[in-house]
Amino acid sequence: MIDDERNLWVPQPEQVLSRVEYRDWNRSPAVIIRKTNELFKLCSGGMVGDPRPAKKYFKDYTFGFFDQAKQGSASLYDRLGTEKEGIDLEVREAADYAHVVFGHMHEMTTSPYLPMGFSRRGMLKAPEDRAAFLKRIDELKIGVWNFTEGLADSRVVFDGRPWILRTSSFFNVGSHIPMSLPDSEAVLAQLERNKFNDLLGGMNISLD
Repeated sequence: MIDDERNLWVPQPEQVLSRVEYRDWNRSPAVIIRKTNELFKLCSGGMVGDPRPAKKYFKDYTFGFFDQAKQGSASLYDRLGTEKEGIDLEVREAADYAHVVFGHMHEMTTSPYLPMGFSRRGMLKAPEDRAAFLKRIDELKIGVWNFTEGLADSRVVFDGRPWILRTSSFFNVGSHIPMSLPDSEAVLAQLERNKFNDLLGGMNISLD
């Protein structure tokens, strides 16, 4: 038995959020991340003559998403579930969405400069606690700010500055992450073993 098993929080049915009814759908995490990613590509590709509308979007929407994610971060690492009480549902959803994207960046990010992929223990490692989560959000906020000021853009390749890769990867992965991810190799292997065991169910087989 896990030593702290008695302290593990089990959500009650009324505490499980199945759907958020957004007051403004344009402020939902999925929409903001997708539009931010599109603006990155358009601006860096020289397809936007006046960058001011993009900067305004980043300030009003992208930074707003970051602020919500930070506000809701307490609920992500709350074992007892007490921190969820009183937190706006949209705020919780922003933190949850960022958390999911962080968790899949290492396996969904691609780069011609690092063709073998990325390690969970490497530069795209997901935050393990609230402090790391907050630092990563701050890094993203600085990355977007630098982008708007022309200090970096998506054309900058990975050259020893992991924050550039993490910033562009967050929005790219967040824009393409499916609602349900494919099973991992370990899960698929277990499913195959289950099928094999089901076929042999009820048969008395001796290896003697």
